[in-house]
Amino acid sequence: MSLQPTNVLLKGFDSRSVFAFDDFFLCECDADFRTCERLEDASIVIVDVDVCSSHKEIQRIQNTRPEVGILALSLLQDNHRERHNSLLQYLKKPLNLESFQSTLCSMKKVILNQRIEKQRALLKDIDKTQVQGSGITVAVSNSTSKERKTTYRSNPNIDVEAAKFVGKNSDVDVNNPQALLRVIYAPKNRFQGALDKAVKRARKYHKPVEMVCLNTGVIIDLEKNAAFTAVGDSVLKPLCLMNVERADSIRKIKKNYTGERILALARKPGEGLIKWSLEAFVWKIALWSSRGCIPKETDLGRPVYLSEWPNFTKLVCFPHAMRIASLLIEKPTRLQDVAEQLRIPQRYVFGFFSAAKALEISDVSERRADHLFEPKYRNSSSDKRHFLSEFINYLGAKTHQEEKKRA
Repeated sequence: MSLQPTNVLLKGFDSRSVFAFDDFFLCECDADFRTCERLEDASIVIVDVDVCSSHKEIQRIQNTRPEVGILALSLLQDNHRERHNSLLQYLKKPLNLESFQSTLCSMKKVILNQRIEKQRALLKDIDKTQVQGSGITVAVSNSTSKERKTTYRSNPNIDVEAAKFVGKNSDVDVNNPQALLRVIYAPKNRFQGALDKAVKRARKYHKPVEMVCLNTGVIIDLEKNAAFTAVGDSVLKPLCLMNVERADSIRKIKKNYTGERILALARKPGEGLIKWSLEAFVWKIALWSSRGCIPKETDLGRPVYLSEWPNFTKLVCFPHAMRIASLLIEKPTRLQDVAEQLRIPQRYVFGFFSAAKALEISDVSERRADHLFEPKYRNSSSDKRHFLSEFINYLGAKTHQEEKKRA
């Protein structure tokens, strides 16, 4: 699911009305909505019921795409007709803009919550799946890129518990680009990426920051080294697997914040916020987002370092995490080599690295040799501007000489 502006399809309106809707969405709704032309692309459909056959059109939309929200506009007051259907609402014309905007936003939240529930149900099904057998055979690539079989003992109970954080991916040949696609992910396109932006914003402004993403709010307070939410693991975990184009909002807030807005989003007005250690929160979100995968920009051909020992008294300590940390803090090692040396599945090492990288205590080690020499071919913008200037001067001089000859 993407958090680009919500697509709205207009049915039964002329071009002037469409232009008015576009202007309203842009100016009054901060571009949270935009018009589209196809039902397949729409999340919400606005129908002018007073146009002939519009009721049949509503029925057709409900049959074709029951997950789409429908907002019906009429000169008559028809709100009572679908009081119990949150995906079909009626508004009277002419529109009250505040009521119209409120209804749109409410419908958007309903649609989003339904998608979240589907993801959560899917995730529960995954968690219920049991690992079969007491031994697993996995293919691991060695330095000569020839595959060999590495057999390790597996405790089903430990694997089921760990799967909540590192998933169940099988090992891959790291020299096979096609196989690597199964174990990479893009943190910036997940809830993790929005959280990272919020932390950086809090650092920049030295103030608490409120981030809302996927209709869920988080407050980052660096002074308290804490994150505050209105929801717990059961809501946050499925959110971490959803694709995110951008956060709903990231804004500075006053130090005497109460979290009223994010509590309202969670439908918990008047309740208290849940406080998390900031590093524990970032670590857990990264584990849930990666599920045993690595950020797509990671170079598996280079060793990885661990700059400091993770504080496992606060962090989720999944199986093998301490062994991985012990090996990496001793010396930089390639991730696939860590898995081979410890005789554990790659997903444990990949998940550990993704979480440690999110805490900025681990990354790919850079070689000094990479920066010893200047590039052989320089392609800087200043060089281009210098060449262009010389070329223009040359053309000008040549033209001047030709004019002299003609004279």
